[in-house]
This record gives sequence, C-alpha cells and structure tokens, in this order.
Amino acid sequence: MKSIRGYLMTRLVAGAALALALAGIALFVAVTRALEAQFDRNLVDRVLGFASILFQTEDEVNFEFSEQLMPEYADEERPAYFELRFASSGDGPGTLLECSPSLGAGDLVLALEPDASPRYWTAPLPDGRAGRYVAQLIEVHHVYPEEGPDRPQAATVQVVVARGTEELVAAERRVLLISAAAFLALIALIAGFARLAVERGLEPARRLAAKLDAVEAEHPPAHLDVGPLPAELAPVLGVVTVAQRYLRDRQDLADRGAQLVRDVGR
Repeated sequence: MKSIRGYLMTRLVAGAALALALAGIALFVAVTRALEAQFDRNLVDRVLGFASILFQTEDEVNFEFSEQLMPEYADEERPAYFELRFASSGDGPGTLLECSPSLGAGDLVLALEPDASPRYWTAPLPDGRAGRYVAQLIEVHHVYPEEGPDRPQAATVQVVVARGTEELVAAERRVLLISAAAFLALIALIAGFARLAVERGLEPARRLAAKLDAVEAEHPPAHLDVGPLPAELAPVLGVVTVAQRYLRDRQDLADRGAQLVRDVGR
C-alpha cells in the first residue's frame, strides 16, 4: 500500500520538476537566441568595419586591409572569411575588389541576394566547418574629392563576411550544462524542503495513528488525547470517538449479561 508521504512527495517533486523544466527550456531558448543575436551583431560590426576602410578617389576604390589588425582572416586553423565585390547590375557576380587570404582563389557562395540591410544565413564554410554568413550592400563613405562638381558618385560594394560557429555552439553547450546542473540542484533542494514540509504536515496524522494503534478493543478509552488536529482530520477523530462509544456500550452490555448469568446461577 502506498503511503501518504510517498504520494505527497511524488506529486510535489514531479510538479516542481515539470515547472522547472518548462522554465529552464524557456530560459535556455532565450539565452541561446540572445547569443545568436549577439553573434549576428558581431558579423554586422565586421561589415561596418570594412566599410570604414573603403576609400574612393575619383572612380578608383581602395581597400586598406591589414593582416596584422585582422589576423582571424589569415588563420590557418579556424579562419574567418570576407569578400568584397562591386555591386552587380546584371545576373552574374560583380567585380572582385578584395577577399581574405583564407579564401584563396575561391569564392563565397551567396544563399541570399545582398541588400542595404544585413542578410543572414547558415551554411558550411569553404573549409567545411559549420558557418554563419552575412551580406550587405555598402556605399563607400570616404570619397575624394569630398565636395564640388568633380566629386564622383560613391560606389556600392557588396560585403560578405563568414565565421565558424564553433564558439557559438560551445557557448550554447555551456549554457545547457549550467542549466542542467542548476535544474538538478534545485530539484534536490526542493525535494529536501518538500520532505521537511510533508513530515511536519503529517505529524498530526502520525499522532492519531499511534493513539489508534495503542487502543485495545476490549478496553477502549473514553477519550483519545491526540492534541490539536487539522480540520481535515477532525471527521476521522469523530468517527473514532463514535466507534469507541459503540465498543464501550457493547462491553458494558457484555459485562451486564455476564453478571446476570452469574446471579441466575446462584
């Protein structure tokens, strides 16, 4: 027979585990989305960084790339990639302006057509790693001469940046492990507090059960002193009191009958 303690503990811990699991899933999704949004913002910052080092003199556009300042684009193990092309007016790709040393003679394949706003997509990198891409059309800001009738029309450059997502995946896994550890710790803590609460809550029932177990059917007491009881146990005590009165009446009747038999026998 299942005990009340086990029933209550199972319900309390299971309910808390369900609530914590739902909250943990919601928190994990929110944190991972925030990490992914931050990763995308970092990609856009790189695009804007490239835009800041584009210079146009008359019709010639120059890009001042420094491998010392941006070593991640020349890293041999886990490189990032970029590609700058003049915006195409036809179906084919525009003329290549500059690309990262890590790209070599290859091209970055576009999954989405670039626009004035950033366009993101996920695809394998040229070296086969999982990657995240961003593409955006940027108008050259530094144009010379800056003013006057000889100022040329600013060129539009298509900037594509790609990075591996291994750091993002590692961060999401750390969040998952921390969430799982916190979940288990909270469940253990809740189980401990629930056990204490159940034990204290069942104390009146244990007192009543101990008193009932000590009752002798042949000599039922006139009153059970079990101390204060919660309202839920009051009907039980009332039934027990009625049963005791019934047993005492039967015992009295049996005693009188026995006495009557003895008197008649004399």
